[in-house]
Amino acid sequence: MKGYYDRIFDKVEQAACRCASNTTGRELKADEIYSGKTKTMLNVSIARSLALMVMHDTYAIKYSVIAKRADMSEKAVMKSCAKARIYRFSDPTYKRTYELMMNML
Repeated sequence: MKGYYDRIFDKVEQAACRCASNTTGRELKADEIYSGKTKTMLNVSIARSLALMVMHDTYAIKYSVIAKRADMSEKAVMKSCAKARIYRFSDPTYKRTYELMMNML
């Protein structure tokens, strides 16, 4: 299955970075989305959690496959997705970034 999801991963990661950069005003590149596991900057946190959520919820990619790509544990991916699901309705920055992502994809 190597390469099967690569186009989707790249597309979603690029969209998440562009939209998070646009919303927060801080530049973010796609290769920085998985850098740093604790105390990450807001734009990295937003881009990562929304990208993981979109990969799972929109494209139905399994948590285990996403975890391998992100070099994270499956549990950490699930927690990040849950965080994004809650924040996209309660936080205006997450909401705006999510709306931009859905329009871009």
